[in-house]
Amino acid sequence: MSSGDVIAEIETDKATMEVEAVDEGTIGKLLIAAGTEGVKVNTPIAVLLQDGEAASDIDSHENRSPESGNA
Repeated sequence: MSSGDVIAEIETDKATMEVEAVDEGTIGKLLIAAGTEGVKVNTPIAVLLQDGEAASDIDSHENRSPESGNA
């Protein structure tokens, strides 16, 4: 995915808006399934991998507690 690519469409009762990627990278995990209704504003919808990361690295980051300082 490149910066500027459309990654999602947000549909309200009055309009449909496209959401563009801000950064370049690879989507490692979708957090919200396509067609899901009632997603709150500012809810993360996907995880973007950084250089050198693999999708398998995501689970290890999710299981870290903020208190441990390793988040």
